[in-house]
Amino acid sequence: MWHTDAVVIDFDDTIAASFDVHSNTLSKALGHFGYRVNRSILEDYWGQQFPQLIRSLAPQIDYDAFLQHYYHVMNAASPRLLPGAFEFLEAMHSRRIVTVVHSSSLTQLIWQDLRTLAIDHLILDVFGSDRTVTTKPDPTSMDVVREYLSKRGCDLSKSLYVGDSVRDFMVARGNGMPFVAIGTGLNKLPEFRAAGYHNRVFDSLSDLLKAECEG
Repeated sequence: MWHTDAVVIDFDDTIAASFDVHSNTLSKALGHFGYRVNRSILEDYWGQQFPQLIRSLAPQIDYDAFLQHYYHVMNAASPRLLPGAFEFLEAMHSRRIVTVVHSSSLTQLIWQDLRTLAIDHLILDVFGSDRTVTTKPDPTSMDVVREYLSKRGCDLSKSLYVGDSVRDFMVARGNGMPFVAIGTGLNKLPEFRAAGYHNRVFDSLSDLLKAECEG
């Protein structure tokens, strides 16, 4: 990992405990517009491109009005860093390894959480679904990231993708990227195995960092 050109990392449930925190935030925000969704329903749709997620949960909602309201609701619900996230990102930063976020969420939402968590200085850029055009698990969602990294002398095939979901793995595989699975999201070992990933699934970024330091 220390010799990788760059690190492309997912945000939701890889760096921050997004589902546990923002599933409640999302339910509250949707409730303001008269939509009632529970945790089980959100699990079924979680990981979709953000606009698609909202329209799946609330087909008749005024999306622009909802989004503005959601920004305000998020400010009152601080995200929580997952174990080892700060240490992992700091280690990449101290070694000057280019580190970017690739997400199905919106770029502005991710930056808002990064600033709240005070780790925005450790991330060079964020590529939300509003910037990538296509979204996970479509491998072409990495096209803009590839171009960005190439301009910085980084080869995508020599860069590491770190994520918590099978969608992340499919993106990495479709771009010939080494992948590391973190088991802090909704997908666990059986789902990764069924998708064709047969390496270790780390319990957290803390465990990944420890393994690299001991290796």
